[in-house]
Amino acid sequence: MLFSLTAQQRRFFLLSLPVFLITAWFSVGYHHPDEHFQVLEFCNYKLGLSPLGDLPWEYLTYCRPTVQPFIAYLFARAAMAMGIYSPFLVAFVLRALMATLTWFVSCRMVVLLTPLLKTTIAQKYLAYCMLGLWFVPYIGVRFSAETVSSVCFFGSICLLWPHMATKWSARQVFVTFVSGFLLGLAVFVRLQLAFAVLGFGMWLLLRGRWAWQKWLLLVFGAIIAIGVGVLIDHWFYGKWVFTPFNYFDVNIVQNKAASFGVEPWWYYITTFLQVAGIPISAVLLLLFVLGVRRNQASVFSFIVICFVAGHMAVGHKEMRFLYPVSFAFIYLVVNGIDQAAQNVKKHKGYIIGLRTLIVVNIGMLVFKMCTPAEEAVNYYKFMYRFAADNKTNIVYADRSPYNIAELELNYYKPPKVAITKVANSSEVASMLANNSDEAIICLSQNLKPDTIFQGFRYERIYCAFPDFLLANNFNGWQERSRIWAIFRIYKK
Repeated sequence: MLFSLTAQQRRFFLLSLPVFLITAWFSVGYHHPDEHFQVLEFCNYKLGLSPLGDLPWEYLTYCRPTVQPFIAYLFARAAMAMGIYSPFLVAFVLRALMATLTWFVSCRMVVLLTPLLKTTIAQKYLAYCMLGLWFVPYIGVRFSAETVSSVCFFGSICLLWPHMATKWSARQVFVTFVSGFLLGLAVFVRLQLAFAVLGFGMWLLLRGRWAWQKWLLLVFGAIIAIGVGVLIDHWFYGKWVFTPFNYFDVNIVQNKAASFGVEPWWYYITTFLQVAGIPISAVLLLLFVLGVRRNQASVFSFIVICFVAGHMAVGHKEMRFLYPVSFAFIYLVVNGIDQAAQNVKKHKGYIIGLRTLIVVNIGMLVFKMCTPAEEAVNYYKFMYRFAADNKTNIVYADRSPYNIAELELNYYKPPKVAITKVANSSEVASMLANNSDEAIICLSQNLKPDTIFQGFRYERIYCAFPDFLLANNFNGWQERSRIWAIFRIYKK
C-alpha cells in the first residue's frame, strides 16, 4: 500500500497508527456488555475457567456465533503454552489486533477513495476523518461483533475496488474469492450486516458490468466462510447448529430483542446528535446528508441507506448497531465537505469555525485515547495482581464486584481466590480473627468502604485517580463523582 501514497498521506498514516495502539492499551474493558460476555466469557468457559451456569442466556439458544471466542481461545492457549497467560494480556492483544486491522482498512480506503474527491481540502480531510475523528480509534479497537464485521465487510470492498473493471485473470479469481469469504464472515459474525451486503449487491447489479463468473466466485467464497463458521460453532457448542438462523429466530421471530426496549424510527438521528458530541455531531450529520444527496449512485450511499433503513425498521435500537458502517458514513461526510468547499467561500468565519471543530475533536480524541471503556477493569487488574502476591479474600456486602449487568464476570477473577459475601460486621470480625495471614480487601464505588467495613481500620490501596487530585476536594467534587477505590480491611 505504501508505494502509492503521497508524502503527506504517509506521514499521517504513520502518525495515526500509534493513536490506535495507545487507545488499544488504555481502552480496557468493553463499550457494551455483549463485547465482553459474548466473547471473553464464552472463551473462558471453553478454557475450563468459567462454569456453564454463568454464561448469558444466548448460550442455551445457540444464537451467538463463536468465531470471536475461538480467536480469543487461540490467543489464550498460545499464552498459556508460553507461560505468560493473563486475561488482561489476551484482551489487550485482541484490541491491538483490531486497532491494526481498522487502521489498515482506513488507510486503504483513503488511498482508494481520495481520487474521487474534487477539492484539495476534501482530499486532505478524508485521511483526517477516516483516522482522526474522536470516535474512530475508540470503536476501531473494540473486539466486538460490530467492529469485526465492519473490518471484514469494508476489507472485502477494498480488495474488490481496484479489480471492479479489470479483465478476468488468475489474480482477480483469488481476490474475488477472498472478498466473498470476508463478506460471508462479516454476515456470519454479525447477521445485521446482511443489510449492508444487500446494498452492496444492489449497487453491483445496477452497475450491470459484473459477469456471472464473478458473482459465482463471490457467493462461493461467502459459503466457504459460513461453512468455517458452522464448523467453529460445532466445536464450541458440541452439536451442529446454525447460529445466524437461531439469532434471527430468537430475536426477530420470537421477538426477544424487543424485550430490551423498542425505540421510534428517529432514535438514531437524535441519539447520534447526543453521543457524537455537539457541535461536531450536528456538523457531521449535515455534511452526511449533503454527501448522500451529491452521491446518490455511490456504493457507500447504497450501503448506508440499506443498512440504516433496515435498522430503523427493527423495533429494538442501539447506537452501536450502526457502528459497522462507520467507514461509509465518514466517506459520505467528506463528500459533503467536498461539495461545500466548491460552493462556500473561505471567509474568516468559515476558517474559525473549522479550526474550532478541529480543536474540539482533538480534545475528545485525546480523552478517549487515554480513558478506559469500562473503569472497573483497571480495578480488576489490581486485584488480580494483588492476589498473585498475597493470600487474599475479596469480600462484599451487597453485590459481588464481579457481577456486571446481572451476570457474573469470571474472566477477570483471580484464580484460587475466595470471594465472600458478608452479612454483618460480626462476620467481618470473625474473618479477620481467624485468618490473620489472609488479606481482606473490598471494592467500593466511592472513597470510603461500604458501611459494614467502616467500623474497622482500613487502608486505601488502589484508586485510578491520582493522589494529588484526590487531595483537593474543591467545591465537593468528589461527593458528586463516582470514584471507585479498593480497600484493605484490618482488625479494630
